Amino acid sequence: MTSQSPADEEATEEYRDAWSAINYMTRFQGASWSGRERNCAYLNLGGADFANVSAATGADFADDGRCAVALDWDADGRRDLLLRNRNAPRLRLMRNVASRSGGFLTLRLQAAGSNRDAIGALVEVEVEGGRKLRRRVYASEGYLAQPSRRLHFGLRDAPGCERLRVSWPDGEVEEHAGLGAGRHYLLVQGAGPPRAVELPGAGALDGVEPAIAERAPTGVRRVVLTDKLPMSALTIPSFEDARRRVSELEGRPVLINLWATWCRGCRVELAELQERRADLDRAGLVIVPLTTDEGAGGLAKAREAIRGWGFEEHAGYADGACLQDMEVLLVEVLGRHDDLPMPTSFLLDGVGQLAAVYLGPPGAERILADVEILKRMETGDGACTALSGGRWLSRGTRDLEALAEVFQRIARPELADWYRAQVQAR
Repeated sequence: MTSQSPADEEATEEYRDAWSAINYMTRFQGASWSGRERNCAYLNLGGADFANVSAATGADFADDGRCAVALDWDADGRRDLLLRNRNAPRLRLMRNVASRSGGFLTLRLQAAGSNRDAIGALVEVEVEGGRKLRRRVYASEGYLAQPSRRLHFGLRDAPGCERLRVSWPDGEVEEHAGLGAGRHYLLVQGAGPPRAVELPGAGALDGVEPAIAERAPTGVRRVVLTDKLPMSALTIPSFEDARRRVSELEGRPVLINLWATWCRGCRVELAELQERRADLDRAGLVIVPLTTDEGAGGLAKAREAIRGWGFEEHAGYADGACLQDMEVLLVEVLGRHDDLPMPTSFLLDGVGQLAAVYLGPPGAERILADVEILKRMETGDGACTALSGGRWLSRGTRDLEALAEVFQRIARPELADWYRAQVQAR
C-alpha cells in the first residue's frame, strides 16, 4: 500500500484534468498522440545553454517518430543519424556528408568474463590542453533505442589522445596512451594497448549522389472562418505589459503574427511588411508581432530585430500561456492539425473577432486585400461570407460553451467565464 500527500493528490488531479481537456478537444478525431510532431534537435552551447537548430539539421520531419540513434554507419569519422518511425517511412538514415569534420577516434571494448560487450564501462579520453571526453557503454539509450557499442570521440584539431582511462564493469581500471586521431581501435580487457582495426565502409552508397534533406513544400494556407471567433479576452503580452489583452487594440483590424528570429520565412515576411508600411497604415491595420523566442537573450535579440523593422510599438512575446491559448483556439477552428508553420498569423476585425488564419507568410497583397474586405463588413457581424467569397446556405453556431469548458479544464477560469458570458450575450 502507498499513500499520497494532499500535494500529490492535487498534482494527480491536475494531470487527469489536462488529459481530459485534450480528450475533450479531440474526442471525435482519432490519431496518434505523437504523430506529426516535428523532430527536435538542440545544439549544446556549453554549460546549460542549448539552441534549437531543428530546421537547420534537416532532420525535423513530421513523422510519428520513436527512436533516434547516432552512429558512424559508414566508418568515415562523421556520425550519422538513424531515425525509426511508427509509420512510413519506418526507417530513415541521415548520412553525414559534411565536407570537413574534426579529428576523431572510436573505441570498441571487449571485457573479460560474461559481460563481453562491457556494458557499464566508462571511458575517459584526455586530449591536448587538458580537455576530457567521457563516454559510457550502454545497453540502451533513449526511448526504444540501442546505441552502437563503438564509442565515438570528437577530437577537433587534436592529433590524438594523450591519455585513455577505462573503468571496466568489474572494477578494474586500465590506462593507455599514444592513440592517434582518425583511427578505429579495439581494446580487449587485460590484453595490452588498444589495437587499430580497419572497418568496412559503405561501398554500396559510394556512388549515390548526396541529397539534402528538405521539408515537403506545403504552400501557404489561408483559412477563413465560417463564423468569427471572439478573442477580446485573450492575453497577448507586450514587451512593456505582460497582461495586455486583445481588447486594448480594438477599433482597428489587427494582425497578430507569431514569429521567431531563427525563422527565415518570418524575417522575409516582416521585411516585406516594412516595405509596405505606408499601405498598411492607410488600411488602418495594427501589426502585432509576437516572438516565440525564449529567455532574456532571445527576447532581446527579437526586440532589436523588431525595432529595425519599425514594428516595436505593438510588438511583444508569446509565452507558454499565450501559445497554449492560441492552440486551444486553433483546435476549435481547424480541428486536430499538423504542427503550425512559422510564421502563423491571425487576422482580427475591429472588435477583436478572429476572421482568418494564415499558416505561413501570405504576403502583403493578400493581407491588404483581406483587410479591405473586412473593413466593408458590418462591425461585429459574426459571419465571414464576404471574406470567403461565397455564401453559406446554412450557418452553424460556434460552440463557445465547449470552448469555455476546455479553458476551465486547463486552469484558465477567467477565459472560461468570459466565453460563457459570450454565450449568454447571444
